[in-house]
Amino acid sequence: LRDQQADGPEEIVPGLKYSYYEEDSFPGSGIDWAALTPVEQGTTMTVTHELGQRRERYGLVIEGMLKVETAGAYQFWTRSDDGSEMFVNGTRVVDNGGTHPPQLRESDSVDLPAGWHALRITFFEGGGGEELQAGWSGPGMKRREFLPEELAHSGSVPRPIDRGKVATDASA
Repeated sequence: LRDQQADGPEEIVPGLKYSYYEEDSFPGSGIDWAALTPVEQGTTMTVTHELGQRRERYGLVIEGMLKVETAGAYQFWTRSDDGSEMFVNGTRVVDNGGTHPPQLRESDSVDLPAGWHALRITFFEGGGGEELQAGWSGPGMKRREFLPEELAHSGSVPRPIDRGKVATDASA
């Protein structure tokens, strides 16, 4: 294996970043995620509750960017058990908070220009069943989950360090 740069230049990388938290309990709404310490961090290609180790008493913050191909009016949704919220460009568009069985909550219409938009989804699981799905509908698109190719984050990609070629031919 070749040596890698510690940090490359920032670029758009497929998938979303996530932070996974373990807590004894979560309030039904108004969680101060910044005050919590993540147990694990990583990336995911989809919005899912199946990150981290626990299946009860855990939380997730999933964030990155969403690619809008066509300017227009979009509607966002989450289906979760227990609470979830979705933010687009820093504005909460879906509030599905609280401790509850699986339920769907949809946003009002949100006008977005084409391009990349900040996306943040928070989720907590108190106990019992667990579920998290998220998606959208918009111009020419029926309600569906986000596709992996629509999701990205800003990050650095490790690149090999060029140390010059080493002769590998025995006759050299």
